[in-house]
Amino acid sequence: MSTKITNILILLLILTGFLVSLFLYSQLPEQMASHWNMRGEVDGYLPKIYGAFLLPIISIILFLVFLLIPKLDPLKTNLQLFRTEYNLLVAMVIILLLYIHVLSLWSNLASGVDVVGMILPAVAVLFFALARVLGKSKRNWFVGIRTPWTLSSDIVWDKTHQLAKWLFVFAGFVILAGWFFRDYAFELLIFSILIAVLLPVLYSYWLFQKQSKT
Repeated sequence: MSTKITNILILLLILTGFLVSLFLYSQLPEQMASHWNMRGEVDGYLPKIYGAFLLPIISIILFLVFLLIPKLDPLKTNLQLFRTEYNLLVAMVIILLLYIHVLSLWSNLASGVDVVGMILPAVAVLFFALARVLGKSKRNWFVGIRTPWTLSSDIVWDKTHQLAKWLFVFAGFVILAGWFFRDYAFELLIFSILIAVLLPVLYSYWLFQKQSKT
């Protein structure tokens, strides 16, 4: 899918978030539940004006940032080599925010909505999408495992991101496991993120040292 079509679809998604909020605004409570702990209990509230429109506004800001990145990156030619996957990343982030937004509105209008249980699979899908992006990414300053060692070598970058791709797939399945083991959902989420992020960083350092010696 071309960048232009992707951007149009993303704008339509963001517009949908605003329209849903406007349509439901009169029915929403003055103090909206905005945060839930891993047991699904509400532990944070926002005034209605913020609860109804904060996530769509954040979506606009993120979308503008994502539009700027390909223009600002000193290695923009490399980024264009995986532009399809980059577009996928942008779309998945916006879709996730819209999904959370609609879920939040729903939970404020109905009782018994399992917010955490419905968010966990969506986060897992985002990790699977990130795995695809990482596996196709080329050396750049904004997207990927950006360490001094990956940014210094295409070889280190490529090998590190091949490992990261499979670690993010693994993390996605671990996050899904949190849906079945709800008492440990938070621990599984943190564990998966640490594994997916820290191991590639350490691996990139080891690869760079190995390459330097040879």
